[in-house]
Parts: sequence; structure tokens; C-alpha cells
Amino acid sequence: MIERPVASTRFTRAIHLEQLGRYADARKLLAEELASDPDNATAAAYLADSCLSLGDFRAAAAAADAALRVEPDSEFGLRARALARNALGEAGAAESAARRAVELGPDSAANFRVLAAVTRSDPEVALPAIQRALELTPENANLHWLRGSILLQQSKAGMRTAGQAAAAFSRALDIDPEHPAAAHDLAIVRLRSGRLGAAADGLLRVGELDPAAMGPLVRRNIGLVVHRALVRLHLLMFLVVGAVLLFGAAPETSGSRTLDIVTGPGRLIGLAGLAVVVAVVIFGLRSVPRRQWPSVWSVFRTDVVSIARVLLLGAIFLLVLLAIGTGSADPIGVAMPCVVFGALALQFLRWIIRSVKERRHAPA
Repeated sequence: MIERPVASTRFTRAIHLEQLGRYADARKLLAEELASDPDNATAAAYLADSCLSLGDFRAAAAAADAALRVEPDSEFGLRARALARNALGEAGAAESAARRAVELGPDSAANFRVLAAVTRSDPEVALPAIQRALELTPENANLHWLRGSILLQQSKAGMRTAGQAAAAFSRALDIDPEHPAAAHDLAIVRLRSGRLGAAADGLLRVGELDPAAMGPLVRRNIGLVVHRALVRLHLLMFLVVGAVLLFGAAPETSGSRTLDIVTGPGRLIGLAGLAVVVAVVIFGLRSVPRRQWPSVWSVFRTDVVSIARVLLLGAIFLLVLLAIGTGSADPIGVAMPCVVFGALALQFLRWIIRSVKERRHAPA
């Protein structure tokens, strides 16, 4: 949004580079432009925008302030200041700049979008702001995504807004099927609701749409999907072992000895349970497209807890199979404590690993 005509070819090229996403190159040209024309408020505002995209929020704030010193009522400059100050944790200054932009341009969807973005922790302000932005430009995928992200944040705080968030993300994807943030956040809603297959499918799709920007976040959340799927499998194995132990194990006296055996019905229960386990595993693997297997494997092989759980569940599976084959209840007697105490041990291990990672990445 150029707020005054600028004839410089260098300036025009900088704007073109920014539109192409080449923010570092645009920043360099805009800095050169400002060196030759320090009072070019529009160039300063665009410089702030480029710095925001590069994650240099202090430089963005300085550039926005420079733009506003020349043109105090520049809506572009005010939006840049609001976003930069918000990124620096200066919520009050960010909201003040965003509100001033809205006062100056009450018919600008961009102004309301920025107000919603910097007040997203206050839904009473953010939701009416994003709603007004959508009234002005209803077919904007970014606005629907922002509304969904605000509603998702509310749902994480205990509000029942997850359904509305999912609808907003879906609307964003209707408008722009390749919107990576909307696809990712819709997958998160599905993950939180327990729809692991749909969540995994959405996350893997995001990894294809924007592997550079979304890759680390997608990997982390795919790891969470794998973890929850294996926890469900662990619970299923607990039910199988418990059913065999409860309904299929009985003492049998042979001479002077009393042995615990697995009865005929117990063997049928065990076989049916193991068949269900195998079916669940096959269904889970087949739900992942073959082209995505390397992505899932790359996440799984670095997850110590998931690897340990798979090995534990494999051992328990073999114990149940051994009990069914031999008719002895002894393997089941070993399997049950493995299921229960193994779950507790894995949860403790997961907590330790998470604590170590958080401490390693904590600011000094």
C-alpha cells in the first residue's frame, strides 16, 4: 500500500522483491533508498515490513518509528509499529498503534486485521476486530485463518470454540487450498479432538505445502500423533492381557501340583484380541500414503519413548502369543506388570526427556 508516489526505480524494485518474498534483498534496497531520501516515509514503512518478515523486530520497530516521524498519520507505518512492538512484547504500545490506525482508516481491513493480531489474547477486542475485517474482505483466506487461530487459542484456555476454529480454518482452505497455516491449525484441532488419522493426514500435507517454514513444527506435531497412537495401542494391549487374565486363566490340578493355565475360551479371547491389535496396526500404517512413510519414519526414529514403547508392546504381544500356544498362564502373569509398569516408566521417561529439552532451549 504505497501512501505517496515514489518515482525511484530502486524503490519500485524493492517493492517487487518484497512481493516475491525476497525480503533480505528488499531490505538492502530500501535501506539504500532511505540513505538517499531520509524523509521517504513509505520506504521506511516498507523497510519495517521487510524486517518483520525477516524476524528482525527491533529493526522493524525503528523503521516504523522513522516512518511515523515523517508522516505521523501513516496507517502503513502504524500497522508496522503495532506488529513490531507486539513481537517485542510491548503489548500496550502495539495496541495503541493498531487502534490509531483503525481510527484513521475505519474502512481498512488491514487495520482491523492488525488490531486483531496484536490483541488476540483478548478475544473481546480481537474477535470483533477480525469480524469487521471479514465484513470488509470476506474472501480473504488469511483473515479466516486469523479468526480461527484466535478461536483455537480460546479453546486451549477452556472455551468451547474448537468447532468454530475448525470451521474458520476450513473456510480459509476453501478460499486457498494451499494455505499452510490454516491446514496446520485445522490438523491441530483434529489432533486435540482425538482424530489422529485426520490430524496426521493434515500435518503431512502441510509438510508438502511449506517444508521450509513449517517443517520443524510439523515434525513435532507428527511426533505427538505417533505418541498418542501408540498410547492407544498400549491401552488396547492392556485390555487384551486383562481379558485373558480375567476370563481365561484358571488353576488346574495335576497330581500334587496346581498350575495356572489358559483355558479354551481364554485362548479364543487372546487370539481375537491379538487379531484386533494386528488389524489396528495395519489400518494405521495403510492410512499413511507411501510417499509420506519417510517423513513419519524420520520422526519416529528420533523418538526414544516411541521406540521403547513399540519394543515393549512387541514383547507383550509375544508373551500373549506364547500363553495361547502353550496354554500356560505364566507368560500372561509376566505380561500384565509389563503393560502397567511399562506405561508408567515410559511416561516418566517422556517427562525427563521433555524437561531436558526445555532446559537446553531455555534462555541463559
